[in-house]
Parts: sequence; structure tokens; C-alpha cells
Amino acid sequence: MNAILLAVTGLSLVAAGVMAAMVWRMSRNERRRSEARVAALSSAIYGDSDEEPFAGRLFRAQPAPSAARNSIVAILGACVVSAVAGVALVVARSPHREPARTTAAHRTPDAPLELLALEHERDGEQLIVRGIVRNPADAAERDGLSAVVLLLGPDGALISTGRAAVPAGRLAPGATTPFVIRAAGAAGVDRFRLSFRTDARIEPHVDRRTS
Repeated sequence: MNAILLAVTGLSLVAAGVMAAMVWRMSRNERRRSEARVAALSSAIYGDSDEEPFAGRLFRAQPAPSAARNSIVAILGACVVSAVAGVALVVARSPHREPARTTAAHRTPDAPLELLALEHERDGEQLIVRGIVRNPADAAERDGLSAVVLLLGPDGALISTGRAAVPAGRLAPGATTPFVIRAAGAAGVDRFRLSFRTDARIEPHVDRRTS
């Protein structure tokens, strides 16, 4: 559609230029014919007198516009209006460019992981913790990510730990992955703490669960 509008606009501009040239040429020819008529009329009336009558000068300074020239001027105006309207329409319909997506150079390595789901259950002496975690779109890739759970007793003392690597070895920006941790020695567990780690550090995370 934009290509068609641009073509119509270009043709309108070309037509406007052609019409302008025609108007200029016709005005010049008409002015010459008018001068010739005035000169012939003056010669016939005043003979060989060197003095040109004032009426002749006034007539030549204000030639009456012809109907043909008025028509061409009207067509020229229509072409110019059409060209301007076409340009405005093309500009209005041009899609606005969206902001560039986050590139690797602008990603934030410390953007926290997002915990989307979490549940747990007991299986004998084990505590099974399941969930879903997401790497934000503006974060760097997480390599070698693991989920870690700490089992705590009623007094807050550490009873046991469990750790499991997430199925996705490399968690790309915007990607999600499930995780499952099985921690033994859960008989006297009162609560647990969840964290995420790589070989290099503990990865920060935020709770994005809706329920």
C-alpha cells in the first residue's frame, strides 16, 4: 500500500511540474501576442507617432487571463494538493519503529530469577520440592543453574539440604524451566528455604507466584 501511495505522490508531483511549465509557457506566449496586438493597434490609430498611448501601456500591464490558463492553474492546484495529501498519508501509515530489543550488551547479569510456581510434599523421610523458574528477558544467560533447598527444624537449625540441577543446562534470557529437589532427613522439618545457584555464585530470585 505504501508503495502505491508513493507512486501516486510521485506522479502527482511530476504532473504538477509539467503543468507549471505549461502555464509559464502559455503566459509568455499570450503576453507576446498581447504586445503584438497592442503594437498593431497603436500603429493603426496613431500612425508613425513615437509616443505610445497611455491606454496601450495599461492594457499591456494587465492582460485579461484566458479560460485555458485558468483551467491549467486549477489542475496544477489539484495536483499539488493531491501530492501533499499523498505524502501526509504515507507518513501517517508508516509503521512506527518499535524500540530495539534488549541486546546482550544491555542485559543485566544480576537481574533476579523469577519463581513462577512452587509446591512440596513428603515422601517418607524425603521432602520433595517442585517448581518453575524463569530467567528474565533482560538478564544474561544462566549456565549450570541448580535449585537448592535447606530443611530447617522448629528452632531454625539446619537439618538437611538437597540440590538438583535444572533440566535446562543453559537458561537463556526469557526461558523457563521446571525443577525438582528431593531432600532426605525430613522427619523433623518445620520449614524450608529455596535458593538458586551456579558454580560461581548464589543467584538472586523474586517470587512471582500468582497464588
